[in-house]
Amino acid sequence: MSSHQRYKYMPLDKNKREIRLLKLHPAEGDDSQIRCSIITTSLDHRPEYAGLSYCWGDASNPLTIKLNDAALSVTSNLHSALRQLSQHGLVSLLWVDAICINQHDIHERNHQITLMRDIYEGAQLTIVWLGEAADDSGLAIQLINAWANWYKGFDGFLQKFPFAFDEKMWAAANKFIQRPWWMRVWVYQEFLLSKEVMFACGSELLFNDFLKLAWEAWNEFPESEDAKEVSGEDLFRLVFPGARQIGRFQLQHLMREHHRTCTERGEPPHDDVPLMGLLELLSITRHMEATDPKDKLYALLGVDEIQDIPVQPNYTHSVNKVYTDFAVNWIRIRSSLDILVDAGIGIPKRDLQLPSWVPDHRKLGMFSKGEDFISRDHRASGDWKPNPRIDDSDLLLSVSGFICDVVTSMHEPSKRLDQRTEQWANLALGYTSTHPTGLPRLQVFFRTMIADVSGYGFGRPEFKNEQDWKEFVDLARGFMAFSGSRSTIYIEKNSSGLHFNEKCLRWWLAHDLDNSSHARFLQMFLKLVPDEPVAKTDRELLQPFLRPTSQHTEIPWPHNDKKPTFGEDMQSAVRYVLRAESSTMRKTFFVTDKGYMGFGPGKLCEGDLVCIIFGCPHPLLLRETGDTYHLVGEVYIYGMMRGEMMVDFEAGKFVEETFVLQ
Repeated sequence: MSSHQRYKYMPLDKNKREIRLLKLHPAEGDDSQIRCSIITTSLDHRPEYAGLSYCWGDASNPLTIKLNDAALSVTSNLHSALRQLSQHGLVSLLWVDAICINQHDIHERNHQITLMRDIYEGAQLTIVWLGEAADDSGLAIQLINAWANWYKGFDGFLQKFPFAFDEKMWAAANKFIQRPWWMRVWVYQEFLLSKEVMFACGSELLFNDFLKLAWEAWNEFPESEDAKEVSGEDLFRLVFPGARQIGRFQLQHLMREHHRTCTERGEPPHDDVPLMGLLELLSITRHMEATDPKDKLYALLGVDEIQDIPVQPNYTHSVNKVYTDFAVNWIRIRSSLDILVDAGIGIPKRDLQLPSWVPDHRKLGMFSKGEDFISRDHRASGDWKPNPRIDDSDLLLSVSGFICDVVTSMHEPSKRLDQRTEQWANLALGYTSTHPTGLPRLQVFFRTMIADVSGYGFGRPEFKNEQDWKEFVDLARGFMAFSGSRSTIYIEKNSSGLHFNEKCLRWWLAHDLDNSSHARFLQMFLKLVPDEPVAKTDRELLQPFLRPTSQHTEIPWPHNDKKPTFGEDMQSAVRYVLRAESSTMRKTFFVTDKGYMGFGPGKLCEGDLVCIIFGCPHPLLLRETGDTYHLVGEVYIYGMMRGEMMVDFEAGKFVEETFVLQ
């Protein structure tokens, strides 16, 4: 086909908020060419159309569609999606970014991105194209639709869906959630802004309402009475990696639905259903992919209300400039240091030439630095306000605070939680001195593993409410079960998620019945502690572990003298593994000169300074570089997260300093 027959775009009128829509013509046969037309309209006219959310896929082998009797090249994945939609006649008018935006006109791309919010919110339906049927995707959809019915009663549920714990179907579900669509940052915005979402995989359809119900079931089932009816291995199957990925989409979508409904009714949204801030969205989408690194920011501009931060898409700017300008504007306009949560030279694979205090928003996230603490209830600097100052070059950031400790020993990240537990415990519990909080070091180690926020802080480790106490005790039970039995239970990730060698554990339990399982678990774990006697009763073992500093707030015997069942132990172990994995993954563990323990970014070093920076919710590690400092990264240190160091600062034990970060 000669070049003059290629489709030629006509300019859009920016002042009229014009967009293009794609009209799909009915397919004339399975192998017929895809025929479409372009219609230009204004968003102000509120046209009826569906949005298409998909992965562009490999662009090296494009296919051709017929557009207004001319030719247009599209990726093979988009070609498959259009063919399925034209054959089934699901929709007639579509908004498809690769076709409806002239991708060769950079100015049009910049402008159309600013309309993305209105485009997807205005669509009657968004169709998510996951690709052709493969890897038993039909079984995955069947399993998801089944679990959407769990709330109708467990006995009837198992009778109707006997395959609910089928290993092959769970393997298919894992592959289903690992499809490329779930990892593209642009689709996150498209999903969240949409009123209704329908997934298409080959010829099969899955409505998001069913996926949402299934995800809720997978989250709530381990806590339910029904969980006692299944094996520990089946229980772990529910915690398959895909559930976490689905949750990243569904949680924010639920919040937006609530806010949208309240707006339509003229009612204020509930205070306990807040939309995520931009930093939280950047954190949970950090692992997602974008062809252009600038899109890691641009792809979220329609999701969050950030009108006070001037971010205008400009693809002519370098990645360094886009990221630095965003950080500078955030700090100057909001007078906030929260953005430092994602910054630091201690994060592996950070190779952009950015100031150490400017976050690198590329594909880093949990896969290189572990989970952020931004959504946790931390306030290391108490109520003190930040006073940041950025120089005219936008390269140097001055902040105020004080040095409270220094890293003296460390252990680098380990891939497996059982390895981290043993290696870190050897380092943390090898100290004979009392922990600075006055708590037993074993208890502090446990609290560190879960990045604990249950206490008040300021030297008060007792609990804020009964729910916090119950969660703490449950996680402690899981910690004992997991830690003490790690040489007998083999926990690994396979196609169906986390896996217990349950047969081996049951044999071990059956041959040692003199004490409760917790005593045995903890006795095995305490062998790691130098000179720690192991011949203790349950009460002698558990009470020192759980006892706070003040005796009058002693935590009661956690199980009401009723021996927990094996299933209850395993449920607690599941919850502990999830919490500890998310808190400690990719982290380096360290002990400080004063005897504190904590964890932080992978590339921290001995000699790094533990600092409290005014207005920053987390302690930070700084590294001296002459007259200036490099930010290494945020850290978790039990006993410093809730303003405890500020009490000592206000008592004159520390000296305020100005740190110039470069």
